[in-house]
Amino acid sequence: MLLSRWPMEEEALHDLSYPGREPRTAISARVRTPGGYLGVIASHLGLRWRERRHRAARLAALARRLHGPLVVMGDFNDWSWRGPVWRALAPVLPAVTRHRTFPAHRPLLRLDEIFCRPAPCSARAGATRWAARPPTTCRWWPS
Repeated sequence: MLLSRWPMEEEALHDLSYPGREPRTAISARVRTPGGYLGVIASHLGLRWRERRHRAARLAALARRLHGPLVVMGDFNDWSWRGPVWRALAPVLPAVTRHRTFPAHRPLLRLDEIFCRPAPCSARAGATRWAARPPTTCRWWPS
């Protein structure tokens, strides 16, 4: 899911399938922010190294085709600092967050990351502790 407070245009789903594994996609959109247009791609990659390498290469190819400022984010499940996701995306998107996000109650590992271009895009990124707290109430809205 991709949410934005600003209008989104050119929304699309991109197939990141890998043989024998769960089908996955990336969602992309062009967001019309007060500062101009921003490309956004979000995805959730699998746990196997080869699968992540394949899907990260597809994300990098997609990022190369898009022009202008771009943010690629998601739960990449890349446990190693210079793993397949970093190797594929860093040459295309020079800035990357380095916040520990897993497990939520006591973050030790960086599984969720944001890659972007140009580099100043990530200057205000951060991880918040309140996200680890369980919700105090649950509301259900009728459809």
